[in-house]
Amino acid sequence: MNARSERRYLAYRDSRLGFLFRRCHQLASGAFSAAARTLDVTPAQFGVLACLHHFPDGLDQVSIARLIVLDKATTGIVIRSLLRRGLVSKRRGSDLRTFQARLTAQGRAAFRRLDRITATIARELLAPLPRRDRVLLVDLLVALIDAHAAHAAVPVSRAPRSRRR
Repeated sequence: MNARSERRYLAYRDSRLGFLFRRCHQLASGAFSAAARTLDVTPAQFGVLACLHHFPDGLDQVSIARLIVLDKATTGIVIRSLLRRGLVSKRRGSDLRTFQARLTAQGRAAFRRLDRITATIARELLAPLPRRDRVLLVDLLVALIDAHAAHAAVPVSRAPRSRRR
């Protein structure tokens, strides 16, 4: 391999936003998979558990999909897997076509463990950065997501964000 060509390619690659986002996603996903291996929960499943934790009376599939920014079909698959594992229960919704998903006691316990795990992962991933840069990185990512929200394939719902400086 030609060392000069490799350096040029690496400089090119490392200037591409898509590569940088993908690499950060790989780092975060790998850390989550390693840390959550014993719980056998995927990031999408954690997203549903976290969402339902904040809605103890339950939510319908469409609302969950909108809040965790997944399409409805994938969200349905994720909910069914959590139902089979006893982490989520369901009951009929206000009309006969819908149901409300809720966390079971086992689901609440899994969420609490995973919430601690994900907080630790976030601290570890951001640890190389000074505190002000950690806050800035999160603020910039949120601003970027917000700027593109109107054109996103799956719309993003977000709460207003307070400044944490």
